[in-house]
Amino acid sequence: MLLTLLLSLAQPAAALEVKWWGIGPQVGTMAVPGNYPFAFPDNAKDEANSPLVEKIRGDISFGAHGVLYPAAKSRLGARALVGLGTGQSWSSWQFTLEYDGALVNEDGFQLLAGAGIGAGTERFGGTVDAPDGYLVANYFPVRGQVTALLRDRTRAYEISIYGTWHIVADQTYYDFKGADGITGAEADALVPGALYGGFGVEASVFFGDFRSKKSGGGGGGGGGG
Repeated sequence: MLLTLLLSLAQPAAALEVKWWGIGPQVGTMAVPGNYPFAFPDNAKDEANSPLVEKIRGDISFGAHGVLYPAAKSRLGARALVGLGTGQSWSSWQFTLEYDGALVNEDGFQLLAGAGIGAGTERFGGTVDAPDGYLVANYFPVRGQVTALLRDRTRAYEISIYGTWHIVADQTYYDFKGADGITGAEADALVPGALYGGFGVEASVFFGDFRSKKSGGGGGGGGGG
């Protein structure tokens, strides 16, 4: 389903005179896990004011990433990702739209910097003292990235270092989920200050058209735009 969502990027590539385009899988992890919202609903804390949900740990994200180059030195992108943590500690999904510009654009190689914004949701599992509870946070991710990309005619390979800041829209702490699916939610509110960040590494492989399209014909691999 994630890849189907991103296939729409290929349609403009077929209809317009674009430089390059590609779609493919992505995998990543946070280099500094251990994050969760800075503020919580009142019922998501114990009597000592400590959170009743676990921090993120042992995470991995995977999904699909698509890019479309209107010109050699600029591109539009979209990502649809699912994230998982060890045990039942954390899970997420996220979709972002992005723009990148080339800092270096040599034959078959690019160094890009860009930013994006999107929407997502995360689930934080309960602590040992409250194993049946969990927190659901809906948020808007704002991200920036620096990317190194190598390309040939029909494939491209990239690795990115990224930072992300989550602007939380709403949070709900459920103190239990019964076998019948009925949940207990004592608080559902916008919590001021519920912002948190992340820092990590991602790698993608693209399949598409990365052939050089120089005016008057021309050979392969050129980085001009």
